[in-house]
Amino acid sequence: MLTGAQKYLAELDYQQAIIEFNKILEIDPMNVDAYIGLADAYLQAGDVDSAIRALQQGYERTTSNEIKQKLKALVNLSGEADDSNSDFCCLTARQYYCCKKQQRSYLC
Repeated sequence: MLTGAQKYLAELDYQQAIIEFNKILEIDPMNVDAYIGLADAYLQAGDVDSAIRALQQGYERTTSNEIKQKLKALVNLSGEADDSNSDFCCLTARQYYCCKKQQRSYLC
């Protein structure tokens, strides 16, 4: 199944890739590659918020360091955090993202 989802992603059919990655996660909610693929599909489709939510959910379920690093990089790239003044304290049960300097919350 993962191969099919990755095929759609490679063919630039992002909506179908999103559907397939979500199907994989319904069957195997611990599939790290599916969360990463889902986030990539959302990013390619221009939906940064959904990509962040997918990675947050993936980290919450799997505690994968790979997902955590991708999430951290994506949050920083999306402008939600200032690299020099931010804490990565997202990934609690309610999935909040907190900044030291600005009191922003990111609720999924």
